[in-house]
Amino acid sequence: MKLQNLRYVQEIIRQGSVSAAARKLYISQSYLSKILMEVEKEYQITIFQREKNNLVLTRNGTAFSRTVQEMLETMEHYDRRLHDTEDTRYFSFSSCPSAYTMEAYLEFLRLNPDTSLRVHYQEGDNGSVINDVYARASEFGIIILNNEEIPAANMLLKSMQLHREKLTDLEFRLIARIGHPLSRLMRPAEAEDLYDYDFVLYPQQPLAGGYAVQTAQYEYRFLQLDWNRIRQITYVQGRAQYYDLIQRTDTISFGFTPMKNQEITRNIVSLHLAPSFLDTLKQDTDSTLYCICAEGHVLSKPASEFLECLKEVCS
Repeated sequence: MKLQNLRYVQEIIRQGSVSAAARKLYISQSYLSKILMEVEKEYQITIFQREKNNLVLTRNGTAFSRTVQEMLETMEHYDRRLHDTEDTRYFSFSSCPSAYTMEAYLEFLRLNPDTSLRVHYQEGDNGSVINDVYARASEFGIIILNNEEIPAANMLLKSMQLHREKLTDLEFRLIARIGHPLSRLMRPAEAEDLYDYDFVLYPQQPLAGGYAVQTAQYEYRFLQLDWNRIRQITYVQGRAQYYDLIQRTDTISFGFTPMKNQEITRNIVSLHLAPSFLDTLKQDTDSTLYCICAEGHVLSKPASEFLECLKEVCS
């Protein structure tokens, strides 16, 4: 039994169709249909009668939905009680790849050396973070939005009843190791300067509904850059590989405003890009770091303390 799958089925019941629920959950319709079939098979019931293009809840489906809702509410109540215990502090959060988030988490751990903690720290693209928060798999999420996509993101988050809070503005930069040849240019880097080096990027992961993840490290945001001239591009899912390649080779990437003490702690530098190069991108390259959570949700004590650390890192 997967609680996440039960939550998904409940959303189908609320929406009255798989397609509407998939849009609401921001996952693919085929994936949601597969989950519905798995749940029906696992519990050996028929939840819906398929009539033309409509789904009609069966009598067993109605009873099933009522039981699942009661169970989910019981589990949420249990989670709240568990999180309030004095001996162990629990919280979960999701974040897009960001040095700001990790720096804040390290500071949070430094401030709580003797505290018993159980923390679920999940990292993924913006879409995964939004889904985690919407499905309550994470108490809050950290996302980076390009300034041009903020209006569309506002509509999305509002439809999912998620609240966002601005943490800091992020200026577009080039990321390289200390001592990299580009750091010795004594001027901002031009496009031609980049073609001699390999890149490390997060893979393109467009989402359903026409809304795409567009943080600075995604290749497809910069169509004006001639990627065919780049000898090697490594796509990674996690920050460990991302930083290892940058720190130990001449591989470069795009990123944001430098972290405090990043040259000491990470052996990397954030280099300025020439205005002439930025102009060729024909888009707003700067972004903003946000915290998102469910509307009306009261953060647990450890989650609040972590966010205070993050705000301090961003200040």
